[in-house]
Amino acid sequence: MIKRAEFLVECLFAICLVISLSCSGKNGNPSKSSATCPIVAPSFATNLRFASYSQDVAHAEYVRFDAPASAAQAWAMGYFKQIGPLTRMDHIEPPVVHWDRKTDLSWFDVNNIKHGLSAGGGSWLPQIWIDLDRNVFYYRLED
Repeated sequence: MIKRAEFLVECLFAICLVISLSCSGKNGNPSKSSATCPIVAPSFATNLRFASYSQDVAHAEYVRFDAPASAAQAWAMGYFKQIGPLTRMDHIEPPVVHWDRKTDLSWFDVNNIKHGLSAGGGSWLPQIWIDLDRNVFYYRLED
């Protein structure tokens, strides 16, 4: 009985430890899959990718999608009202990504931004980046 309970606890831990998803809906529209995405992506978003991680009190969420930079900027300012204005960044320091090393987050490539916008950040405060050259939106929330 103890071995079965230990097995169930290990399984539950493994399920809760890392949930990593990559998806896009029909024709690149994320509407079908955004029910499990940490944010409600705009209808114009394509190539939606996201991952979330929780263990004990640690929590992290990462989202990336392609969208015209101007449309992503307008959407972000309405959706993330609590983070303040977007600031122009010509060089973005790559954020520290806290994650299970077994999970591939290479798609969260904020470090490739040459000209972009950034806002927010901090414990339980969303942080976003918009790559003005590649038309990519990034979102991160960490505790």
